[in-house]
Formats: sequence, C-alpha cells, structure tokens
Amino acid sequence: MLVSKRMLAMSVMTIVLMLSTTNFAMAVTQSPNPDGQPFQALWNAINAINAKIATLQTQIDNIHLTPGPQGPPGTPGHQGPPGVSGYEMIVNTNNVTIDPGNEAAITAKCSPGKSVLGGGASAEAGGIIVRFSAPDDYQTWDAGFRNVAPVQITTTIRAIAICGIVQ
Repeated sequence: MLVSKRMLAMSVMTIVLMLSTTNFAMAVTQSPNPDGQPFQALWNAINAINAKIATLQTQIDNIHLTPGPQGPPGTPGHQGPPGVSGYEMIVNTNNVTIDPGNEAAITAKCSPGKSVLGGGASAEAGGIIVRFSAPDDYQTWDAGFRNVAPVQITTTIRAIAICGIVQ
C-alpha cells in the first residue's frame, strides 16, 4: 500500500501531540513547580514537544519512497479515424469589367482525387462585393461578385479552394 510522506507525517505528529499532551497534563497536575515560576512546567512541555517534532521531521525527511517495477504494456488502442492528406490551395484569378448592378463569377477546382475542404473569395477594387462564396460540389469552390458602384469597374476577382485527400 502506498502511503504519502505527508499522510505519514500527519499521522505520526498526531500521535506525538496526543502523547505529549498527556505528559503535559500529568506534569501540570501531579508535580509542583520546582522553580517557583508559574509557567515553567508549560514551557518545559512545549520544549519537549518541539524536540519530538524536530526528531520526527528529520525522520520523515529521510524517508525515500522508491517506485515499484514498471507494469506490463497495455493493449494497443483502436485504429484512429482516417485523416486528411495532400493539402493544397488552388487560387483562380480573372481580370473582369463589371457594369453597375451586374455580376461576375469564378470557380477554383481541386486537383483530381482531392476534395474541397474550404475556400474563399476576394476582389481587389472597392465597389465590388462578394455575393456568394461556397462549395459547388465536392471538388469546386464558386465565388460570385456584384458591382454596387454607380460606374463600371475593372478589377481582379479571386476564388480560393482549400483541397485535400479525405479518406
């Protein structure tokens, strides 16, 4: 059974204090004070307790707990779920001119055998908003843009597909 140093120390100190208290009570009630000082018996009992505590503390400090032998290896765990490999980011850009209120779209397509995991869209000019940015199917990411400015805008639009092999 494993016993921690702290538990052992507390148990031993409790026993010492109980015994010391009994000795102190006997000293106060049975023996007259030899020096005539009213608290000498109490002082002697406290000093005796402190000496016993110091001795116990030294003994506790000298206790060396050693670990037992290593146990046998456990059983192997279950196979983890398949992961993602072959990460790639496909960026498709196009220079477009969009009239006021009109839209343009662009698609980024993953390499063969890879699936789209996420994506995004951006336009370089102000006055153009991203209307949608979403997967179209398991391999492509579509992005749509609208010109909300009162003038025709020429800009670069971009669709980004984050791709990988999903097993």
